[in-house]
Amino acid sequence: MLPTPRLICKLGQVGTRISTQTAVCYLEGICPQETVDEVQRRLEASAIDHVLTVGELSQLIEDDPFAPLPQVVSTERPDRAASFLAEGQVVVLTDGSPLALGAPSTFWHQLDTSDDASMRWQYGTFLRVVRLIGMLIHLFLPGAYIAVIRFHTELISPILLASVYETSSRVPTPIFLEALLMTLAFDLISEAGLRAPGAMGNALGIVSGLILGQSAVSADIVSPLLLIVVAASGLGGFCIPNYALSVGIKIIQLLFLTAGALGGLYLMALLGLALLCAACAMRSVGSPLTAPLTPKRPGNPDLLIRFPLWWQKARAFFARQEH
Repeated sequence: MLPTPRLICKLGQVGTRISTQTAVCYLEGICPQETVDEVQRRLEASAIDHVLTVGELSQLIEDDPFAPLPQVVSTERPDRAASFLAEGQVVVLTDGSPLALGAPSTFWHQLDTSDDASMRWQYGTFLRVVRLIGMLIHLFLPGAYIAVIRFHTELISPILLASVYETSSRVPTPIFLEALLMTLAFDLISEAGLRAPGAMGNALGIVSGLILGQSAVSADIVSPLLLIVVAASGLGGFCIPNYALSVGIKIIQLLFLTAGALGGLYLMALLGLALLCAACAMRSVGSPLTAPLTPKRPGNPDLLIRFPLWWQKARAFFARQEH
């Protein structure tokens, strides 16, 4: 897909006992040489017995192993791997693995898909906005619901509040425990549907969700409005195209759920500010994870709003702009 003599592949070995061949690919003159050297240094400095998958390899080159957000982007599509190279990123391949790693990456790489570039710019922009809204609903909705019911009842109408209290009065468990159990049950159904063989997975998820939700409401274990909130939050999580990012957002969602139960919207705002500051300080092979939004970096007008192709004449900010 990239018929150019600038495409360089540097072969290497990872693993002290069982060696696995890797290839560090980049476009000479477009990808900064210091980025290539840093990726190779991290691979060569890894003292591990064996590496069998690209997922294990990504843990060797990421900057912060304790952060819940992924710091490299993986793909199985050759066209997207080629786009990484064209934007000045390094692509790491592993012998026997169908995945390719792109580094450095940004948070926006995790929300983009390959289809965004192949469709008209209006469609790509609309789908990106939908994904972002779905991610925000998945992240904040359960915690915000608990915070409003427990601490900020003046934000909702008296009629709705009376309906909520009427249904909640028959539920014996606290609202936080109720929301936590339903969230974990939704995750359990989702994971079971993914692992079920063949077409059984879709049927298992639908049937289990219907039976579990209806039975829980009929038995007065959960309130109907909370069930709607958890279901809407779960659907928002399916909008996240990157699986690693969806798992990280799920962990952060539980933090916001706890913050909403303990301190309301104020504690959720403080937690969000702390996490936002931590995300802005994160790096991917030395590159800011939240750029080019913050800190501001030059590049194509292709962040959340995707502008037409004839406006996108610059490469990504981590590429060498003089070429």
